[in-house]
Amino acid sequence: MIRSSSVTASPQTAFPAAPSRTAEKFVLRIPQALKEAVENVARGQFRSFNSEVALAVISHFEGHRRLITMRNLLVNRLGAKAGKEVLAQFERIDPDAGLNLNYNVRFPDGVRDELKESSNTSMRDMVANACADWVLYSTQIEGLLRRCEDPEIQFPPHGIKH
Repeated sequence: MIRSSSVTASPQTAFPAAPSRTAEKFVLRIPQALKEAVENVARGQFRSFNSEVALAVISHFEGHRRLITMRNLLVNRLGAKAGKEVLAQFERIDPDAGLNLNYNVRFPDGVRDELKESSNTSMRDMVANACADWVLYSTQIEGLLRRCEDPEIQFPPHGIKH
């Protein structure tokens, strides 16, 4: 787990601030499809590709706890049937499928060291898998949110049962 002293988080996100140009480079080898998917998620959140990769890795250290919780809450809100229908529309991008290309990423202080210490696989595999999971969960959440906004949706009853 990233130590609180190793990164700077804003109170709104609990994630570190964007890395500076002085941060150490990491060469990420992923397929073009995964890079484009990360960029799409980043654009939707008004962030850079670099920041999105850093957030994916930091989220991975937490077991993607926030994303999975948000996804599960939205599925519960929609109901199992509607939730499953939405989730079935999304597939995880295989970070090992296709030609891997090199992209330079800069991580906030402490993240690269944490990668070295915590990964029982290669750093490349860990970062690529973190990105693939991040994209899957983020796109699922967006799909579920869109479904919740549908005026035709009938939400299952919640509250105290009589």
